[in-house]
Amino acid sequence: MRTALSAVFCVALSATGCVGYKDVTDGPCDQLLRCAALADPGKLNEHIGTYGAEGSCWKSVPHDLCETTCSKILDGYAASSPKTTECGPIPPIANLSDASVTDGSASMTDGGASTDGGPADMGGSCGPASCAGCCMGGVCQPGTANSACGGGGMACAPCASPMVCDAIARTCGANPDEVIKLTIYDADIYSRKSNGDPWDFPSGYPDVFVTIDGVRRTTVEDDTIYPYWDKTLYMTRRELMNTGVYVAVWDEDISYNDRISYSKLLKVTDADLLAGKIEWRAWDDVKRIQFDVSR
Repeated sequence: MRTALSAVFCVALSATGCVGYKDVTDGPCDQLLRCAALADPGKLNEHIGTYGAEGSCWKSVPHDLCETTCSKILDGYAASSPKTTECGPIPPIANLSDASVTDGSASMTDGGASTDGGPADMGGSCGPASCAGCCMGGVCQPGTANSACGGGGMACAPCASPMVCDAIARTCGANPDEVIKLTIYDADIYSRKSNGDPWDFPSGYPDVFVTIDGVRRTTVEDDTIYPYWDKTLYMTRRELMNTGVYVAVWDEDISYNDRISYSKLLKVTDADLLAGKIEWRAWDDVKRIQFDVSR
């Protein structure tokens, strides 16, 4: 399949002022785009998104099924727009493993329609009874592409960036690989340990740092109960929202580090992202700690 997009736009702009586009070697999907440009311009962008050179069909199912589907859609246009020559009979598609085309019409070799989301609803009656994916232009689509997402035989819908189509649920949702910025901002530490002892013998404030999952850590803020780090870590949505990370606060000492707070699971929500920050209070010997979150 070689899509002559320049020909499509030429046809769309002027059906009589463009010559030579039929000289392009192409297939039924290319002809479908030329046909739609004249017979159904309102559907042109949808067809380009599905059957154009970078269309979702080519990325999700065998190419011969895409071309077979284009042939069937062309049949419908040929019947409804008999005077539009660009929608007329097309040459037979050769060497198709799953479909055969005779006299410009296409049919599945097994005579059945796919119910597993493939564009094989050859009867033009795409719906809940015949399609597990979604319907676009009367044809069943897998429903797993960002440009055509959906299930249950409902109409396909594009996923607005940065959302992506969940291949299992067939619904648009947040990209689990989206990078989120987690900033360990600042904290207030109680002036003494919970047992009344000073942080540093015989007196003195702690040297405070924070660990994430026991691996990543901030710098040490020396001799303070008001540490300020402004340390930003970059993590995926999956890591921060689905799994979460464990956070702990420590007092660095020469012999061994004193624990200021025990490890606590931090899981970010969309509400946190909207607010832009998370604040914990009365967490062991931490009076308050703030994390900033953003995309």
